[in-house]
Amino acid sequence: MDALDGDVPRVPIRVFGEQESIKVINVNTLDVNSKVKDGYVRVIAGRYRGYDRPAKTFTLINMWEAISMLNIEKEYQFDIVKGYTTLIFVKKGGVIIEGHTLEMADVAIMNRQGTCIVLKPTQVETCILILSGEPIDAPIAARGSVVMNNQQELIDAMQDYHLGQNGFSHF
Repeated sequence: MDALDGDVPRVPIRVFGEQESIKVINVNTLDVNSKVKDGYVRVIAGRYRGYDRPAKTFTLINMWEAISMLNIEKEYQFDIVKGYTTLIFVKKGGVIIEGHTLEMADVAIMNRQGTCIVLKPTQVETCILILSGEPIDAPIAARGSVVMNNQQELIDAMQDYHLGQNGFSHF
């Protein structure tokens, strides 16, 4: 038995048709730095500097898109929750994080102990996606693009897919 077993939320994996459609029009844009407008953050889900985006999620997550970082001489700081799994994806341009250079389409997986990400763009108008969230630490069973917690759930999901049930429909 895992020591975290009682603390890890059980995520209802087989829930279909309940995902929230996130419309860009409802996503707020905030200045990366309040004093100088040299970049913006779109809060898609979670919390950024006191602003909450009420996207419906099954676990606590943050999804931020930092866009148009205009000053390549400056470091940008993003506060994250200690213990969260955090990924940085470079959509456009490049950044330096902890001495490592990331270019377009690169991904950095940060350790869970940090509480702050400091990055420096290498190109004007760099755009990154920051994804962070509460670790689920649940077992994984996968076949193709279908991911479940165990083999029986995987078999059931594949059967649902073939029968057009539980949110699956045949075209």
